[in-house]
Amino acid sequence: MTALGGCGGDSDGGSSSGTTSIEWWNISTTNPAKDVWAGLAKQFEARNPKVRIKIVQLENEAYKSKMAALAASGKLPDIFHTWGGGVLEQQVGAGLVEDLTDSTKAWAGGMLPVARQPYLLDGKQYGIPFDIGMVGFWYNKALFKKAGIGAPPTAWSGFLDAVRKLKSAGVTPLALAGKEKWPGMYYWACLAMRTAGVDALRKAGESKDFTGSGFVSAGQHVKDLVDLQPFQKGLLGASYLHPDRAGRERRHNPVGLPRPWVFSHYGDILGSGSFWRLVGNSTLIAVGTTVIVVAVSALAAFSFARFAFRGRELLFTLFTMGLMSPFAVAALPLFLLLRSMDLLDNPLGVILPQAAFGLPMTIIVLRGFFRQIPGECRSTASVSRPIWRSSTAIPPPCRTT
Repeated sequence: MTALGGCGGDSDGGSSSGTTSIEWWNISTTNPAKDVWAGLAKQFEARNPKVRIKIVQLENEAYKSKMAALAASGKLPDIFHTWGGGVLEQQVGAGLVEDLTDSTKAWAGGMLPVARQPYLLDGKQYGIPFDIGMVGFWYNKALFKKAGIGAPPTAWSGFLDAVRKLKSAGVTPLALAGKEKWPGMYYWACLAMRTAGVDALRKAGESKDFTGSGFVSAGQHVKDLVDLQPFQKGLLGASYLHPDRAGRERRHNPVGLPRPWVFSHYGDILGSGSFWRLVGNSTLIAVGTTVIVVAVSALAAFSFARFAFRGRELLFTLFTMGLMSPFAVAALPLFLLLRSMDLLDNPLGVILPQAAFGLPMTIIVLRGFFRQIPGECRSTASVSRPIWRSSTAIPPPCRTT
């Protein structure tokens, strides 16, 4: 795991007051790491009065989703958490990540080479490790003793034997958090590193070819394990982040409210600057979309309802056909169009598509209201009011709808 500087940042840059804002994204949502990072940010701000650090903390899966979306838009936070590997290589190839080699040369050499390796690409340092983990097993000595296992196994064959003995003793051999999927991946990955080797894994990642004998052998070893049915029931719903809570709440109160309520979480959310920024963005987009849809639809619906012109019904049919096109179908073309218009990082990039997809239904609804207005009322209104005021002031119930 590493903190990594991105050159495509989403910071505010220098403000009119001369203060620079830096956005730092990480996955440390619980203590002690959460408070540690907050403390370090305050220390840095105290030493650099013209710098403000904005920390955004998300859980693993939400973080991955948000980062993927940001990378697709061509912008990443100024500093962010990464696991290295192929994703980092893609980000570097897209020019989204800064080369940290020169700025860290004075002290990065004192770190363990194995810790730095995942963030070295073509001899350049793109990330700095702050932690190094390991893959292993916790085991219950009492249950091992019950199954007649004297010591933890040291080879795969011994591991399978231990699983058989535990099952024979009526013990579930292995617990796996299958909801997030990546914990189960480690079984094959760790075996493949031994049967195929790290170099073969790296080459396969580049060529996308995992048909080598070493990879097939690793898969066979995993199959041998799975055939023993070693995992707990409901493993695909077991969460790595909440291992005890997920099963208990699902069994005893699957559709109920959380227990206990942790009201401090609401305070954390309301006290977060990023939350109010999101509220402001949502309000701006909602108001902007509503204003455009109502304004444009009122004029179009009035014309379709009260004016006779050649091609009216055909044109109205074209509008109604817009209801047949779901938003998901147009997602990719819209993205390409908005990117060409430089609207990906702009509220208009959300407001205009939403308004466009809201027009057909709104025109249909308003047209029905306008057609119910007696001709005498329209004639009187058109004498005393401009067409815009006539089309919007006459039917307030339909505007509300």
